[in-house]
Amino acid sequence: MLTLRIAEPDSEFDFEGVATTSTLVMFAKKFEDLPIVQRVGDIIRVHRAFCGLYKGAKQFTCNIFFNSSWALFSHLTAKDRLKVEGVVDADKALDFHPFAYFGNKFSFEKAEQKIITRCRDWVAKSFAENAVLSSRYITKLKDVPEEGKKRENGRYYDFDLHVRVAQVFKLDDYSSEARVIDDSNEIWFFQYLHMKYRYLREGQYIHIRSATLEHHDKYAEGRVFGLKTHSNILTLPFNCQISRGLKFDLKKQMHDLDASLLHGQGTLMHPVIVSTTSFADKAVSSLDKVLETDISDPVFKGRQFRVRVNVLAIEDAAQ
Repeated sequence: MLTLRIAEPDSEFDFEGVATTSTLVMFAKKFEDLPIVQRVGDIIRVHRAFCGLYKGAKQFTCNIFFNSSWALFSHLTAKDRLKVEGVVDADKALDFHPFAYFGNKFSFEKAEQKIITRCRDWVAKSFAENAVLSSRYITKLKDVPEEGKKRENGRYYDFDLHVRVAQVFKLDDYSSEARVIDDSNEIWFFQYLHMKYRYLREGQYIHIRSATLEHHDKYAEGRVFGLKTHSNILTLPFNCQISRGLKFDLKKQMHDLDASLLHGQGTLMHPVIVSTTSFADKAVSSLDKVLETDISDPVFKGRQFRVRVNVLAIEDAAQ
């Protein structure tokens, strides 16, 4: 089962700038049949949904295992992806092509271009001018130890976060560790799986739902939280009001953190960057992607790449 909060260009905003939403509940026999939405603002098209009321709010229900279907479209065009994500190989012809859909094929009519364009314009304008998402249950990183403590029954409280991804370190082919920071000027760590959180990148502002301190409250270095099976990480639209409201001194906090880790007496529990480049603000590419790049393509002529490698061993040349 998957639950989504959905809105449209005609949705109203309350006095706090939070959009009025409906609920979309989807049922399927397999996890792979459900739309994995991990970017706030992306557009979903749903077929054969039932509409009803649940606790006074409108709710749509889709049975994927019966006859419903769906298609997901990015809220960014190829031009916007170049500007926001630095993706230079985005095909403009695919602006109205779903990046994921249910079934072997999909249909698309020209009239739908106007609907998608209107939704994209609404996302860009609304998130720049309003909060859109409620921050009522958002926890500051400095408050995590108290908010995420054990309950009386021994279980841990979940907590939600609005943070920026400061750095991402690839641990292996399946997982990475991320550093995140918010306006409480604290940096925390968490690990995630590539297969589940495939869109996570450095520099993004994200909403983390249902983080936990379970199995992490006594971590040696502290400031580590985990994720549960029902947790989710949603990237926020570029230049949204929520991201502009997060004020922090990232450069100083990163420097202080790396210095404390390097000078600590214990074993390093987190990766540390000891050297940077003159264009450290550029996106990080994988070494595999760089080696696979066709340098004869005019698009990549003169382009510089930034990669991150791990030092696995240091050997004495004299030996």
